[in-house]
Amino acid sequence: IAIAGEAVIDHNAAFFRGENANGMDGGRCFGGILDRHEQRFGKGFFGVIAMRLHAGVLAATVGVPPLMVSYDPKVSAFSKLLELGTAPSIEGLTAQRLFDRYIEFSKERDKHKATMDKKVQEMVKLAAKNIELINETFRPTARM
Repeated sequence: IAIAGEAVIDHNAAFFRGENANGMDGGRCFGGILDRHEQRFGKGFFGVIAMRLHAGVLAATVGVPPLMVSYDPKVSAFSKLLELGTAPSIEGLTAQRLFDRYIEFSKERDKHKATMDKKVQEMVKLAAKNIELINETFRPTARM
């Protein structure tokens, strides 16, 4: 079980900004992660427990369904957006409860993955549309 958190996200922050981080080419983000980046994070993982939003985003982009642990409404919203179920709250969560929840979550991994993959593709299309709109809005116009 991978526990994805701040260390993973901090390490990858430059990558997602399109900067060259640790020799990796950046610039391709949600839905277009480089193959060697996939190998460094997530390829072959069965599951991920993620408390931080961007840990869940990173897991989803490499096709690993994250069990989100909610400390903030945005984390709960992301879990719902991917149709991964209700994220357990960090409040009152014990190691045993988290383990039990992960076991239950992993029993439906294939269903979660199929649903998540479909949702990720939808989000990739929406992101591309947003980028297109931004480019159209801010593209310099030719002066006559």
